[in-house]
Amino acid sequence: MEARRESALHVLLPACPLRNDSRVMMGPSLLATLFWGQDLNPQYPCRLALGLSTVHSHPEPVVDIIFVHGLGGKSRRTWSWQYDPQKFWPLWLAEEVQLSKTRIFTFGYNADIAGQTTPSNILDFARQLLFQMKTYSGDEASGSAPIGKRPLMFVMHSMGGLVVKKAYILGKSDEQFDSIISHIHAMVFLATPHRGSAYADFLNNVLRSTPMLSGKTYVAELEKTSTSLQDINEQFRTMSQIVDRESAVLGYPSEIASGLNADHHGVCKFRGLDDPNYHVVRNLLQMLLGKLKPQDIFAIGEDPCDDFESVHERLMWGSCRWVLHRATYLDWRDLRQTGSKILSMTGLPGVGKSVLSSFIINNLEKDPAIGSCFYHFFKSEDRMKRTISHMLRSIAFQIALAHKPFGEKLIELTAAGSLSFSTQKVSSIWESVFESVLLRHRFQGPIFWIVDGLDEADHPDLFIRLLSKLQSQNIFRVLIVSRPLREIAFNSASGIHVVNDEITLNDTHDDIRTYAYEGLWAALPDKQARDSICDKVCHKAQGSFLWVTLAVGQLKDNWHIKDDIEQVLDELPDGMESLYKRMVETIASQAAKPRAIASRILTWTVCAFRPLELAELNVGLSFEFGDFVDLETTISQVCGNFVVVSEPKSKVVLVHDTARHFLLHKSVGLPIEIDYRAGHEYAAETCLKFVMDEKKKWKRTLSLFPFLAYAVTCWAYHISQSPPQSGLISLVHDFLGDFCLIWIHAVTLLDDLRAITRKAQYLRLFIRRRRAKSSHQSFESLKHSRDEELSQWSKDMIRVVGRFGNILRHDPSSIYKFIVPFCPKASMIGHAFRTASGLSVVGLSSDVWDDCLARLTMGADEFASSIICKGAYFATLIGNGVVIVWHAETCEEARRLNHGEWISVVECSRTSSLLATAGTNTIRIWDISTGEELYSIPKSTERRILSLSFGAQDEELLVGYDDASIRCIELSTLELKWSRLLEEPGDEVHLCPHLVSISPDHYHVIIGYRGKPVYAWNLDALDRGPQICTRPEDKFGKDHDSSTWKAGTPESVVWCPGHPTVLILYNDASLFEWKIEDEKQRQISGIAAREMAISQDGNLLLTSDHNGTVSVWTVPEFRLTYQLHETDMVRGLAFSPDGQRFYDIRGPLCNVWEPDVLVRPDDLDREELSSTAHETTFSEPVCSTDDTGRAEITAIAYDTEGRLFCCGKDSGAVVMYEMETGQKVHKVYGHNAVASVVEVTWSPTAKFIASADDCGRVIAKKLRKPSQSNPSWGVFPLLDFRPGDAVSQLVFSSNEEFLLVVCANWSAVWSIKKKEEICRVNSIMLDRPGHQWLNHPSKPELILCVNSEGVRIFEWESLAEVRVSPLGSIEELSESEPQVPRGNNNDDIDPLDVRLHHLTLDRAPSRQGRTSVLAIERAVPLNATQIVLEAFPNTGFTRTYISQRGIFLADISMTGEELNDMSHFKSSNLQPQRIVGQASSSLLPTNNDCQINRLVGCFRGHIVFLDQNYCFCTWDLTSTAHTSDTRLKKHFYLPKDWLSPSMLRLCVINDYGTILCPKNGEVAVIREGVKL
Repeated sequence: MEARRESALHVLLPACPLRNDSRVMMGPSLLATLFWGQDLNPQYPCRLALGLSTVHSHPEPVVDIIFVHGLGGKSRRTWSWQYDPQKFWPLWLAEEVQLSKTRIFTFGYNADIAGQTTPSNILDFARQLLFQMKTYSGDEASGSAPIGKRPLMFVMHSMGGLVVKKAYILGKSDEQFDSIISHIHAMVFLATPHRGSAYADFLNNVLRSTPMLSGKTYVAELEKTSTSLQDINEQFRTMSQIVDRESAVLGYPSEIASGLNADHHGVCKFRGLDDPNYHVVRNLLQMLLGKLKPQDIFAIGEDPCDDFESVHERLMWGSCRWVLHRATYLDWRDLRQTGSKILSMTGLPGVGKSVLSSFIINNLEKDPAIGSCFYHFFKSEDRMKRTISHMLRSIAFQIALAHKPFGEKLIELTAAGSLSFSTQKVSSIWESVFESVLLRHRFQGPIFWIVDGLDEADHPDLFIRLLSKLQSQNIFRVLIVSRPLREIAFNSASGIHVVNDEITLNDTHDDIRTYAYEGLWAALPDKQARDSICDKVCHKAQGSFLWVTLAVGQLKDNWHIKDDIEQVLDELPDGMESLYKRMVETIASQAAKPRAIASRILTWTVCAFRPLELAELNVGLSFEFGDFVDLETTISQVCGNFVVVSEPKSKVVLVHDTARHFLLHKSVGLPIEIDYRAGHEYAAETCLKFVMDEKKKWKRTLSLFPFLAYAVTCWAYHISQSPPQSGLISLVHDFLGDFCLIWIHAVTLLDDLRAITRKAQYLRLFIRRRRAKSSHQSFESLKHSRDEELSQWSKDMIRVVGRFGNILRHDPSSIYKFIVPFCPKASMIGHAFRTASGLSVVGLSSDVWDDCLARLTMGADEFASSIICKGAYFATLIGNGVVIVWHAETCEEARRLNHGEWISVVECSRTSSLLATAGTNTIRIWDISTGEELYSIPKSTERRILSLSFGAQDEELLVGYDDASIRCIELSTLELKWSRLLEEPGDEVHLCPHLVSISPDHYHVIIGYRGKPVYAWNLDALDRGPQICTRPEDKFGKDHDSSTWKAGTPESVVWCPGHPTVLILYNDASLFEWKIEDEKQRQISGIAAREMAISQDGNLLLTSDHNGTVSVWTVPEFRLTYQLHETDMVRGLAFSPDGQRFYDIRGPLCNVWEPDVLVRPDDLDREELSSTAHETTFSEPVCSTDDTGRAEITAIAYDTEGRLFCCGKDSGAVVMYEMETGQKVHKVYGHNAVASVVEVTWSPTAKFIASADDCGRVIAKKLRKPSQSNPSWGVFPLLDFRPGDAVSQLVFSSNEEFLLVVCANWSAVWSIKKKEEICRVNSIMLDRPGHQWLNHPSKPELILCVNSEGVRIFEWESLAEVRVSPLGSIEELSESEPQVPRGNNNDDIDPLDVRLHHLTLDRAPSRQGRTSVLAIERAVPLNATQIVLEAFPNTGFTRTYISQRGIFLADISMTGEELNDMSHFKSSNLQPQRIVGQASSSLLPTNNDCQINRLVGCFRGHIVFLDQNYCFCTWDLTSTAHTSDTRLKKHFYLPKDWLSPSMLRLCVINDYGTILCPKNGEVAVIREGVKL
């Protein structure tokens, strides 16, 4: 038998993941032995399973995956290790979080090697595959959606790859398979002989010469000279539009090659979940799936075409054609006309508006001159689809699919973190997607939008306001179909031509008659009788298709005798309301059981958050009635035609929105009455009991419980709508107290973390309603009720998502072990579940959630003066002309933009990643996401710049100067485009403005002077002069002398988004609102502010006063909602783009705050808002007092016994703590109170301790441990001196005889015994700056100095150099130098490792090709012969970035002869894609999800580090394994509010695995976190 060898793999990545024709291919390999595909194991039962078989399904799958076996294979055995059905690995994918939302199939075909002659060939197998996919209609396990409705991926082994390629060729040539072929997004080939096999001819000869066997056509087609194979490859290449014939393996561009450690037979079988080959294939599928889920990117859940198809299927052939002759419609769709147009078509309920919309959509899409249109159907029964934000996301999603450049730009913005559909509000989506991308993109023809049912939207007036802003170089044709609504009134000033039309009875008369005629066809074959009945039906219908539908349903049981038909028709009431009453009476006339079933079904359809599918409703009803035989039939028989089951997903919905309104508001007193509140109480109870049912082991098999997704995401919504005094309150507490973690886990698996915060808001809404109902009780008594506990649960939910959201996304199961210990003890989650985790966190005094997310320092002695937020970043301006850009998610510094001059103004674009800085001589434009300087514009005047604003399309920059001039610069040419002087005629004084502010729409400019009123100029009407905002005290003065002005000085102006309205803050702390166009102004009483900022959606105002108190107010009510009391003065304020976080600048710190009250219920629609408007009075403002009295931790040292640790603080104190509890033991001593301790070190036996402060003072003390005779610590003087330079490091010798003091220019050794300096060495002798000293791991008389050149070994007593262990130069390469791996033979390196890991250290590019050395930040011993180093570029800044750091392993056990030999050095940078020096591939991690953030230390032969997601990880250096999956282990994550870079720099791990991590002036002691 042939020896086992590696089978190659390769991957071809698509250019754009949104394209329908993009493919990913993995594959060609060695065809080792064709016999290995044959099933020869007699113990394994033969299961051919021909055709398509469902392996796994999800209630809402996002992709279909089909596995196709090869020659001699079987649909299951091919994918099972040693033919063991328990090791059928496609089923394992269902347990992977990122792959669970899939539908998995196998395809089997008869390709046996043994057996008689068969004429079948690859063409026949391909036809079978196409036929099976085309005719597949779903089953109970996989849902009813046919193949071709969602993205499709193939995984193929051996000849199966050729079968799929041939099926693709056939499908591309036959339009009946268009829907399938267009949805193919990926093909993964495993060991496919694309160019044939040398064994095929030999195999066929063997088969022909063997008795009872014969040659096979499909085997002959695998020969290298096979013309069939050549035809397949050439046609596949042509139809895939692939040009480069010689590239890679298949000859396709964007190809990635790799290998699996397996033979041809084993390449598709994996021994277990820990099989490295399984990890490779699984990770590939996860990567592909991540690229193939555009719905998730756009946060729309379902494909919009599902809504279109569910409506279009109701279209009767020949109907709706009247609109094709309507003049208004023809004019609207006329391609010859220029200019954007809006056509509004209104009609009464039930006249077929939605069907008409689907007809128009279909008509436009079939027109080759138009090709595509984009649409949205507002659904009253689906609370997400009725929101304007969902409509905008859906439209954006459709355009992204149809137009590649637009889709690529959105993907780029999303990947860069500048765009997040799931968190952005309506105004943000409109600005960042439509205004910044869509309206700028040039389309060749008109863009058609069809919006149906706008009357059912949550805020139709908001959509109309957005359309009024639709100004673009493109042509937009928008059709709005709805009922008549007063909100649907367009602003004539929008510049878009608007036409209103009405759907009349005459328009639909013929369609209704045809519709009735078809409905009566089967019952009335006589044409004359049918015509007579149709006339009566049409007359009574009064233009309503809905009435006809329901009337025919009433007639269907009574059309055997003509008189019966006439009688029923006469008895049918006119109008929908009367007909609905008749239908209710029909339901009530049934027996008790059917009547009860109908009542519950109506309750679910009326109250459900979204329409339930049949399978979901079946589960929901089973608690009360048991399982149904055929629920769809039951619905049709017992619900009186109120409820229908719509395709394509079998959703149970009401027949019309008017039926919902009738059942809720008109059924009072009828035999069947739907109580809205009681219905929600019933639904909530059902959802909670389902999730709490421990008999259902759904935690591992979500797909087996269709109702689960609805129950875990919607229970709180039903709670919020339940009666205020509902008895469910106890059930809710039981659910949260016992199942909260399980619920969070389930929601995370469903990939909808926002659902957790929405549930928290729904609980708060319920609490407010309860308090409103119990308003007669005092708030003091309410505070002690269980409502307060429920309120705390809602707060915990918001905090868990805010603090741990990223952790849950990476590891959903972490909610059980690694999140609870980091929750405050007094929180509901911390109190209920703290004992469930082995990890413990002690040392923090706060028992409640802290509103402060992070406190950021700007660097040594740097202070920020202002802050600005943009997308995934925020930026702070410091005094030396530098802008620091921070990652908003992690609060980690991203980059610095050095303007080189003092900066007066910083401004960012509203619609792109551009940022402008104005200096004394130049204006610079930057890309904030990359740090690239795009433009440098010299100032044309010496006047000071007061304002910047990016103009239309970001192609212009408007600059406001202190001479009241506005200048517009064309960025493409850097030339002055126009200039305006905003002074009144005859102004001879020419005062310099104090402020200039340009409106976001660039129509208005505010000019403010000292001692004068505020002026507003309209840039389009300068000849009209300015409008003036005058306060009463400004005009008359406080002494009422009207001849003089005593105006206050405007200090700040903010613009209210969407309105020409400004808020003006004066120097006397008064705040005024000025509506410019209405010329209305009012003072906002109760607000005394010094700084202010407004949220991006204009709903919140942030202010700070002279006492340092920060307040958040609602706009336009200006009601206080949050207040933070601090003492330091605030110099800058800003809201995050989503308004759920704010920033302030106090002293040297930039503080990041995330109060839970800022997470607002933005998902409430009109109905919910109206029902709770009066209840908001019971929502009192939240006041918070931040504890800033604690001094910050600046240095940490611990003893060798694992019992104690010491901290240096910025107050100058050195304090000792107990490791077990984190409690303070003793203040050892203190430096000057104005000094900050920068370094603390403890001798090995804890006998001596030393510290240094930032004033250059070194103090050392001798310690006496407590004993029975002396129970307290003794502290005795030892050393106290000032070395004259800043101290960077202190080190005690291992024998405790010496103390090393390290300064910038020299290092000196002090004798402990003599208390004097005995020797020193100049830093210049160390060759390189940025070095670290540490004791030799095994020789106490030696000390090591590590820099980027090497490890230098010195004697402690004399600092005489013993020898140098060079590490080789690791200077930063210039951009022009190639990055080539050095040293090892590449033949021994995995191909993936070569591509991913053998690169030089990735650092910020050097300008002009300059080089810079690395600085060593931390060096720790690993064992007696090795040390671990952390290095970063020595740029002069104290902070560096994740991509710039590297971890290295150095061997110091060398003889003198080895000094000239570089092979001893192992430089193993653990960061994927980055290594330096001579690397051994066996030391490199291959997990592409893990990047080094910073080194923490070493523990039992493992390197401990934080990765880019702030997860504590270990890398096993004792293991001989060659794969990262066995050497890399992730342990636990840090919460988001622990991610202060200055604090993480101090994080350490001791010899017992205990981690010390500073946080807000305390040290958290984390035990049992790192388990090896």
